Amino acid sequence: MGIGLSDCSTKKNTWLTRGYHRMNTRYNGYYYAREATKDGIAKIDKSYVDDYSNILPLFKYAQKDNLKMASGDMDKAIKKCTSAIERHMITDKKNVEIAGANTWISDCFLCIGKARFYKQEYFAAVDAFEYVSKKYAKWPIHYDGFLWLIRTYNETSIFSKSEELITVLKDDKKFPKSKLAELYALTADYHMRRELWNPAITNLTRAIALLEPPGPLKVVGPLRNGPVSFNKTERSRYIYILAQLYEKMGDNKKASELFAQVARMKPHYDMEFNARLNFARLYDYSDGKGEKVKQQLLKMARDFKNEDYRDQIYYTLAGIELREQNEPAGIDYLKKSVRVSLKNQNQKALSFLKLADIYYDKTDYKYAQAYYDSLVPLIRKDYPNYDLIVAKDKNLTDLIKNLKVITVEDSLQRVAAMDSSSRNAFIDKLIAQVKAEEKRKEEEKLSAKNNGSNTIPLVGNPANPTPTEAGSWYFYNSAAISFGLADFRKKWGDRKLEDNWRRLSKESVNYGDIVPATTDQDTVKAVADVKSTKKGKGAPVTGRALYLKNLPLTKDAQDKSNLRMVDAYYNAGSIYKEALLNNPKSAATLEEMLSRFPENKYNPTSYYFLYRLYLAMEDQSKAEFYRNLILTKYPDSELAYILKNPENIKNSKANADIVKTYYTETYTQYTAGNFPVVLSRCAVADSIYGGSKLSPKFDYLKAMSIGHSGDIKAYENALAALVLKYPKDPIRNQAQSMLDAAKRVQNGEKTDPKADSIAAALVKKDKYTYKEDVLHYAVIVLNAKGTDINAFKTNLSNFNQQYFSTVNLTITSIPMGDDIQIVNVKEFADKKTAMTYYEFVKGDKDVFKDIALASVEVFAMSMENFATFFHDKNQADYKTFFNTNYFKKNP
Repeated sequence: MGIGLSDCSTKKNTWLTRGYHRMNTRYNGYYYAREATKDGIAKIDKSYVDDYSNILPLFKYAQKDNLKMASGDMDKAIKKCTSAIERHMITDKKNVEIAGANTWISDCFLCIGKARFYKQEYFAAVDAFEYVSKKYAKWPIHYDGFLWLIRTYNETSIFSKSEELITVLKDDKKFPKSKLAELYALTADYHMRRELWNPAITNLTRAIALLEPPGPLKVVGPLRNGPVSFNKTERSRYIYILAQLYEKMGDNKKASELFAQVARMKPHYDMEFNARLNFARLYDYSDGKGEKVKQQLLKMARDFKNEDYRDQIYYTLAGIELREQNEPAGIDYLKKSVRVSLKNQNQKALSFLKLADIYYDKTDYKYAQAYYDSLVPLIRKDYPNYDLIVAKDKNLTDLIKNLKVITVEDSLQRVAAMDSSSRNAFIDKLIAQVKAEEKRKEEEKLSAKNNGSNTIPLVGNPANPTPTEAGSWYFYNSAAISFGLADFRKKWGDRKLEDNWRRLSKESVNYGDIVPATTDQDTVKAVADVKSTKKGKGAPVTGRALYLKNLPLTKDAQDKSNLRMVDAYYNAGSIYKEALLNNPKSAATLEEMLSRFPENKYNPTSYYFLYRLYLAMEDQSKAEFYRNLILTKYPDSELAYILKNPENIKNSKANADIVKTYYTETYTQYTAGNFPVVLSRCAVADSIYGGSKLSPKFDYLKAMSIGHSGDIKAYENALAALVLKYPKDPIRNQAQSMLDAAKRVQNGEKTDPKADSIAAALVKKDKYTYKEDVLHYAVIVLNAKGTDINAFKTNLSNFNQQYFSTVNLTITSIPMGDDIQIVNVKEFADKKTAMTYYEFVKGDKDVFKDIALASVEVFAMSMENFATFFHDKNQADYKTFFNTNYFKKNP
């Protein structure tokens, strides 16, 4: 027996060696690798948090904040499979594997590819999957290699490769029926990522139909084979996503039916709950059964197991009421949703947004601003129309700021107008209120401190852990931290790091019942606010002098107070007109200013703006009234000249000054990056000052703002329209230059950084992301012509052994086109260690002794950015990103 086993060399391909190596590969290597991979996938699945406010992904992969969770299991799988391959792969005399000699080696390669995929090492995964698909072309497993390649190309957005493989497999008549459901699901995933909803629906429907039981779904087009094994979890997820796709396409009836089907399948509770909500939300209430559906939702809200979901239930009920034109009930449910939202920040943001939009549409700007202000810190930056939401918040905040100036100055003047005894009594009452409020706050802080004082003592010395502690203590165990973070987010959502993070009601927020101060409260609040802005830390609140100091008690102080109100009125009127496009509110505000302050510095301009506003509102009598005021009170003014000679308005100096001022303000907004505001102002300029000499410049600012906040096609269209509209204006050449630049950038041609900056930013928007604490590679880009790549890799390996022997680095080379070769050194724990390697290798002459240095580029690159870089193949773009981000000093 000993002699027989000694003959089991990997260089011999006999029945004995094949049997020996197959058995050892299967039970000593592959079995444990497969189990480790299953354990890692189970951890990812358990920790995965679905965002039901968006279309769900078909497949659950590791999310960014729990990427390390399964890394240990995947590393174990890679190690086991690699060891099995090294010890048991039967090869020929040239050390090339004899395919099929050890049938479990192919499974090991596939397992390595899967583990690399789940670790998001996509290009190493591609290497493994390509090996499986090509080396074992005669065996069924090569189809698994192709399917995992499609999965990888989808995940890395290399859609041309995905499409090519999908076409090949669909045309392959030998493709196994047991894998058809996976193929159609991957095809649906490909279309979903490209936002091609109709083909996504078609292929997902086919995938579902291939999973038993067939169900009521109708398959679009013929199927070659019958259904395969039933997977309830997979099928319910697919049907839920199919319902979302139908809703996306506007087929609410079909979507509602599918959501109901999901609920009947009894999937895990989160999905069942959201399916029931979506069914209720999309239900056609014209059949008279709407009240019954509402009662079912209210019953769900009362169920204790739905305590964490009540915010979503009330939000759904609000949507139903608003759809039925019952706005008060809808608002009430939205406020309830906000009040009970303890853990789901996304839902709280949606409820705030709905409330803000309702009040904005009703032009109730005080409430709208309060809700937008609460919304902005919660909403994700990738939320649709995020920039517009932020712009609305900024505009409304500016408006409320000016309205508050009016309220405060009014209130201060009201107190100043009191006789001294009444004024002192008022201030004494205010002091008592302030003292009571500060006492209440101190008691709240003390209570919070006492409630948070129960801490768990730590064992050992976490600052200097021993080797044993480093592995077992919670905060040195990355997998435990990942599990804890995922579990925390499932329960509490995303929470800011702050005191009393568990409490719903913070000191300054009363969620749901956001109420601007009433008129009766204004006087008290105004005096208190002015006092608080002037009071230093620790200053007494009991002295009257502190409150009297800022009251306008003299004629000069009253005049200054009036000037502040006039400015605030005029600013508010301008914001109503230009930012909020609310002509009636603008006119009312300017008229109130003129009523209270008949003679002020804005009189002539205000009369003219009112004249233009009423013309726009088609109120000819009021427009004529303000026209006559200008002609009567300022007969020799440029404004009067404009009104007397409308045919010369475009050449009038006065109008030119107004337009110039407006353009200057718009340009200031552009330089500040407030592009939504610029777009709004350009629209106003076109309606009021259309045809002026500055119209081309307004349109140019509009095009540039579209470039900064829109997509490349919209940017090109805006520039093209400008070129056609102003064929003789100098701005045409500038616009044409930018249009040509956009085309060059899209075609990958050599570009001028100044002229092409906006287009380049659009094309590569968010292409690369800068993260320091993620896995990094050292990437060396070489000209393959005349370069001995193997010799260079040997030099590099010697360098690594000499200077980085403890890091366990690996070297791989990948062609990038015909003449370019990428040599990849991996892995480094973070940016800092990768940059240390970068500095060392750049300065080592022996590594590059046989290569022309002018043809070499060396970068540190995150694993995520490497995928983008390899797909994009644009060294210049990454070099700019690298030089901009990797050499900046930390503050």
